[in-house]
Amino acid sequence: MPALIFCSPSRPEALEYYCQFEGGTTGVIFQNKSYWRVRSVLGRVLGCLPGVSSIGGWTGPCPATEGIEAPRTIYLAAKQLAPVKMSKLSADQIWELPKASNSASFATHLKDDEQWILPQSPSTRSRGCKLLSIRLENLPVSKELLEIEKHEKGWDEKQKESRREFRAHIRVEFCGEGEEPHHEEYTLLHNSIFITLPSCLSGPHGAHKEHVSWFRTVEIPVNKLKEHAKSASMDETLVINATGEGAEVAARAWCTQVGRHAIVRKADGPCMACTLRGARRAGLGLGTVIWVS
Repeated sequence: MPALIFCSPSRPEALEYYCQFEGGTTGVIFQNKSYWRVRSVLGRVLGCLPGVSSIGGWTGPCPATEGIEAPRTIYLAAKQLAPVKMSKLSADQIWELPKASNSASFATHLKDDEQWILPQSPSTRSRGCKLLSIRLENLPVSKELLEIEKHEKGWDEKQKESRREFRAHIRVEFCGEGEEPHHEEYTLLHNSIFITLPSCLSGPHGAHKEHVSWFRTVEIPVNKLKEHAKSASMDETLVINATGEGAEVAARAWCTQVGRHAIVRKADGPCMACTLRGARRAGLGLGTVIWVS
């Protein structure tokens, strides 16, 4: 993207200083579309939209933004979430082996089909979702920018303006058959990470009844997330039902607003048991699953 802007003979004046400040949280907006770095909060949220792809560290083309005159470069402000703590569970806990007094009873325990259950994935389809707008809020000059100005003499007003930070807000509409549509707005405060797991082999897999509590979940439809005030405990996984058309973008936006990393389960992905194992402390430890299909 920097090379394309710099080499363009018709480079807009508004993008003149882009190559000086290009970084991991930047984006470029035009009249009818926008492009965002894959590590930026909008790159991570909008990357699931139809027709959007990633190449060379950039995500796009994404919908146009509101509130800022285009074309220009954008620096997004979002808090970095703390890294996920690695599991310190024992090998038996990680592999979720049933307790047994000796090897013989252990083998009998494993062979008993009645001792195994299949964790159920979301059975009802969530409401569909439509992205209505992306709004950029112009933030006050940050301390970091003031510090840069002290050391970089000779900055003109255009350079200062090109380096201002913005906060992203997205507005969506939830709609369902026979239901009144309603709107929600999310403020993208945190730069959450979303991980799509590969499919599992020979699934679906079961969970032993002795460890059924390890697969305890709290399932919330994507259109009810704003009513989900409490955080899931370490003994339960939050499963966001985003099976409706276009609902994944709202689920991702909510995660960035409240500060949650999440596993994304798409079509042909792992079974419910393997997905929950990946979300638990013995797996990636994210504690949140966005169930798309």
